[in-house]
Amino acid sequence: ASTQKEMQMRTEFKDMLERMGGLQEQAEMSQREIEDMEAERDEYLQKFNQQKGETEKMHNMLREERKKSDAAALEIATLTQNISSLESQNKKATGAIGQGQDEIAVLQEQVGSLKADL
Repeated sequence: ASTQKEMQMRTEFKDMLERMGGLQEQAEMSQREIEDMEAERDEYLQKFNQQKGETEKMHNMLREERKKSDAAALEIATLTQNISSLESQNKKATGAIGQGQDEIAVLQEQVGSLKADL
């Protein structure tokens, strides 16, 4: 009975060692998978950071273009207002010139009439 018990214990111990060996192998495989996943994660992080840098660069370029666009729009509005003011001044000046020419015509008639009287 003692020998049989010893044989049974040896068999159980052998089985336990085999299971432990299998578990060790599984643990090593899991460790390799973890290392592979960490390497992949690091690669994705690097790509993410590059993309983040590119995105920030594009945002800065867009901000600068908006500033230029806003400045151009302000300049266009100012020039449009200046043009309107000049057009108004031109209308007044044209009216004054027309009135002056009418007065000149009247004066020329008076001068002609005075010359005729002389």
